[in-house]
Amino acid sequence: MSALATVIRHENRVLSADRASWIGLAVFLVIAIYAIASGATWMQLRQAEAATSVQISQERSAEFDRNLAVIEAGRLAELGKPNWYKRWSGAPTTPDSRAVLPSRPLLLIASNAGELQPHLATMRPASSRHSLLDDLKASTQNPVTLAVGRLDMVFLLTAALPLLLLAFSFNLLSVEREQGTLALVLAQPIALATLITGKLLTRFLRLLLPLAIAVPLLLALAVDPAQLGRAPLDYLLLAVLILVYGAFWLLLAGLINALGGSSARNALSLGGLWLLLVLVVPSLLNIAAAALHPPPDRAGLTNELRARLVEARNGGDQLYQDHALEHPDTVVAESTDPAEAFDSAKATLTTWLVRERTDALVAPIAERFEQDLAAQQDLAESGRFLSPALLFQAALNRLAGVDAARSRAFSAAAKAHLDALRAQLIPKVLAGQILRAGDYGGLPRFEMVEPSAAGPLGLDLLGLLLAVLLPAVLLMARLRSARPVIR
Repeated sequence: MSALATVIRHENRVLSADRASWIGLAVFLVIAIYAIASGATWMQLRQAEAATSVQISQERSAEFDRNLAVIEAGRLAELGKPNWYKRWSGAPTTPDSRAVLPSRPLLLIASNAGELQPHLATMRPASSRHSLLDDLKASTQNPVTLAVGRLDMVFLLTAALPLLLLAFSFNLLSVEREQGTLALVLAQPIALATLITGKLLTRFLRLLLPLAIAVPLLLALAVDPAQLGRAPLDYLLLAVLILVYGAFWLLLAGLINALGGSSARNALSLGGLWLLLVLVVPSLLNIAAAALHPPPDRAGLTNELRARLVEARNGGDQLYQDHALEHPDTVVAESTDPAEAFDSAKATLTTWLVRERTDALVAPIAERFEQDLAAQQDLAESGRFLSPALLFQAALNRLAGVDAARSRAFSAAAKAHLDALRAQLIPKVLAGQILRAGDYGGLPRFEMVEPSAAGPLGLDLLGLLLAVLLPAVLLMARLRSARPVIR
């Protein structure tokens, strides 16, 4: 039997006899099950919220379509509706539509980031392209949960997994030295490099590998089987990411042990490195992003939008008169029925002209807002290479579908859908026309082209592999410079 196999067998026996290792693994799995169950419940609520919203919109459109057919047949009285309902249901600005961000199967691992991700938009032809920033709703959950955050798998894997591994790796060599057994071990035909490699491999196989297998399996059990088939490779990639990220911390522990410090010193050193890479570097990156690109004022944008809307509404009659002068051949007829007057063709046209003017006034402010927000997100994206924890978290967010690139793609798709609605309905507004039975069914449907995450995920994985390579190279260099092996 080789020296490496002997070390692995011995370390396996030691860990098997150590109740702490079993307890630590069991506690982590119990917490993981809770986090997965919490994430699955949150994801189901979010999906139900979106499905209900879409269903309400579809039922509303179908009802309008049926009622328009009845109205066109001259049987308005059968509906039991007031006279103004005829104009309102047929107004081209009445139809609404829903844009829903599709959920990825691993969304449940990132409920904290998902709470902040817009996933549902409600829009009408006269909706502002810029107010979609407010209409792209995030989930409405328990306010206490929103205040303190959720225990999700992204946090557990990024922050707690390294602590579990370090708890059983900080004294790989120091405990042998302190107990006086290291010299006896090295008196055997076992090199120091073989000893530490065997110890690290044992912890990789007994702690990290079971977790890398168990977590994706638990996640697969928690999702709908129909969703599981949509992205089966995501679960394999998650396992690979867990293995690579865990290997970095194990190698870091090996490197610190190879420096020859005491167990207490190793624990302090590794704890400090965990704080630096998991907490301090991300915090400093956020501070730098806020300093270089001050966070855009969403409340200010909303207030500006409202102020410009009031300004445009106050000038609505003038906008209508200007439009009539510029387009004398398309002047819409005004209703003479007092019951219909508030929703006449003129009122519908004026509503659109007010929205068009408001968008023109707000456009420079909204564009600056989006540019500032994108600059912050791009800086954070570039800064993820400063820490393996940031790389790992970014990769998990991409697997969950809550990354900034996907959110921007959804926002762009929602705006494109609004433009498609306008292209079909606004000509009717300008011509003073109303909708007919069947028009609601012919409205465009929301579609979103998923941005490719393969490239960014590949960079995340490459960055993690390079991070693993650094302590591995330093560890090998340290072991080569260590004192000669005693045989």
